Amino acid sequence: MNRKIHERLIVLEKKDNYTRQLKSELKELKEYLSACKKQFYNIVGRNRDGILVLNRQGEIVYANHAAQVIFGRNIGQLLGEQFGVLVEGDYESEIPILSSKGKTICVELLVSKIEWKNEPSTLVFVHDISGRKKAEERIKKSMEEKKILLKEIHHRVKNNLQIISSLLILQRGYIKDEEALRIFIDTQERIRTMALIHERLYQSDDVARVNFPKYIRELVAGLFQTYSCQSERVQFNIDVEDISLNIDTAIPLGLIINELVSNSLKHAFPGNRKGEVYVKLGKSNDRGKEGEDSYVLVVGDNGIGFPADFDYHKSGRLGMTLIDALVKQLYGIVDIEREKGTQYTVKFKQKAARSKF
Repeated sequence: MNRKIHERLIVLEKKDNYTRQLKSELKELKEYLSACKKQFYNIVGRNRDGILVLNRQGEIVYANHAAQVIFGRNIGQLLGEQFGVLVEGDYESEIPILSSKGKTICVELLVSKIEWKNEPSTLVFVHDISGRKKAEERIKKSMEEKKILLKEIHHRVKNNLQIISSLLILQRGYIKDEEALRIFIDTQERIRTMALIHERLYQSDDVARVNFPKYIRELVAGLFQTYSCQSERVQFNIDVEDISLNIDTAIPLGLIINELVSNSLKHAFPGNRKGEVYVKLGKSNDRGKEGEDSYVLVVGDNGIGFPADFDYHKSGRLGMTLIDALVKQLYGIVDIEREKGTQYTVKFKQKAARSKF
């Protein structure tokens, strides 16, 4: 009997030790849970973004301090309030909300499904982006003002260049020397070429880039009129891709086209000779070292061509010298073919645009 009692006492003592161990572990778990809970509310409470928990009906069941600040209401006013957002699924959204002060603010929402107190719920992060939106509006307004200013600058530059061109036209009436008159006409066309660039930019929504198909048509139409070329005698063909180039590339390229087309109209079709002048412009299949776009310009005619002894690089003519200088500005090269008339092929890259402002 004593032996059985002893064994029973041993069993009870072991159970008592196990119970004390369980109680100790339970106490540690409760302390750990309490610490986690405090840490959670500390992190959530200090978060600058508003944090809401919504129940299945979309009612607010929890709101941190930042949410109370954003909505301008205390926790007692927020709890139980219908938040009015879709509570199913995970998504991001921007919405305007009305604070208690009657002020509309814009917030960014990040919505996720969670479980809160053993119930399916929705977690909503609310980030006040009113300041960012105001900054974006200020930047947008500033950019619009700068765009208007830049368009006005292009307009005034164009007007000034046209005034200079008009003065040259008036002066031409007093020039008797044919060589001097030719120089005046060439100069006038170069000025008109630059003025046309600024006019295109002024009329365009993009004040930094020129759409070339329309520009080339207007440029060549003006040259035909200046050099009195009849369309039934000399045809003009254009094959230009729908590309836009920045002003630092457009001006030298426009001047190159002006010089080459002018040369064809002045020299390729003497007398009543008929023929064709053509301009082609498009992207090249070759890519630059840094992946930048390359372009190919082809300007030619089927006229009489250069004399056999003519050396392009040693001609000493201003137009030829100008073409060489402009091609170098575009980091390009120029090739000439003389088999059927004259054809210039200019390969170049778009120059890096300078800052607009």
